[in-house]
Amino acid sequence: MENLISTILSNSVYIIISGIAIVIILFLLIKKLFKFFIYVSIIFIAFLLYIKYTGGNLKETIKQVKDKGKKIIKQSSE
Repeated sequence: MENLISTILSNSVYIIISGIAIVIILFLLIKKLFKFFIYVSIIFIAFLLYIKYTGGNLKETIKQVKDKGKKIIKQSSE
């Protein structure tokens, strides 16, 4: 591993290639995270609209979901 790093750092062409590869990987990761955020947002908005139009209480439902999430996290950490 140290040999690979020293080889990359000793040649400027390898530095440029590895820099481009890192930028591409970061771009793809950010793109996937953005898509995930959009999907979660759409699902959350659909959930809120469902609760609203079925006559439920939004604040109460969100509080119940938070409490249930905290309970699950607490159980999984034990």
